[in-house]
Amino acid sequence: MSLLDQFEVSFNELSNGALTHGGLNELQPVEVAAAVQQEIVRVFKEVNPGAKLLELRIELATHDFERLGRFNALLNDRLRDIVQKFSELKRYPFAHETKILVVEDPHLTKGVLRATPTIEEIIGDATLPNLFEELVNYAPEIIEEKKPTYELVYGGQVYELSTGTITIGRGENVSIQIPDSGVSRKHLEISITQDEILIEDLNSTNGTFINGKQINAYLVTEPVGINLGSSKLEIRIKSE
Repeated sequence: MSLLDQFEVSFNELSNGALTHGGLNELQPVEVAAAVQQEIVRVFKEVNPGAKLLELRIELATHDFERLGRFNALLNDRLRDIVQKFSELKRYPFAHETKILVVEDPHLTKGVLRATPTIEEIIGDATLPNLFEELVNYAPEIIEEKKPTYELVYGGQVYELSTGTITIGRGENVSIQIPDSGVSRKHLEISITQDEILIEDLNSTNGTFINGKQINAYLVTEPVGINLGSSKLEIRIKSE
C-alpha cells in the first residue's frame, strides 16, 4: 500500500468517512497530501545540498478551506506524518522537519490549491535570508517596496504590525488584552514577516471570525475585520 493509500485509509477512519463523498471540484484530503509530496519532489530538484525546507504553506480556496477546516487538526497531523514518512522513504533529510500550514486564499477557485515553500539555503556560514538583508542594507536604492503597510486597530488604539508576533486574548500574558468573557485567555496570534501577515486561531473556545467567516488560519491580503466574542478588531492599510 502506497503512502497516499495509507493516508487516505487513516484519514477516512479517523474522520468516520465524513469527506468521502465530495461534490464536483471539491478537494479531497488525499489530493492535498499528493500535492505536498509533489512539491517536496519539485523542491528537491531545485535546491542546493544542505538546504532545508522549513515550511510548506498549502493555500486553499474559501470553499475547500471551510470544508476541510472541520478536520483541521486531523488534516495537519496526517500531513506532517506523510511528510516525515515520504522524506525518510526518498531519503530527503531537507524535508524531514518541514512545517505544514493550511491557509485560506479567497482568490483561488474551488478545487484549486497552491503550495508555497519556505526554503533556507545554506552558503558557507550564512543563509540566503541573511544575505538578502545585507543586500538591502548595502543598496537600499535598488529595492522598491510596493506592498501596503498594515496596522491593527482595537478600542481606539492603533498598533503597528511590525515584524514579529502579536498574541491577543483575555489573559495577562498576551500582547493585546481584551476584557471579553467570550474571548479565550490566549485566543489568536498574528505573525508578521517582511512578506506576509498570518492570523492563526489558537484553539479558542468561541472561534475567530474574519469578515464574518470562522477561520483557523488566514493570510492577510487586504483590510479585514476580526471578531472575537463580542469584540471587534480591524486590520487596515496604514495611511502615509
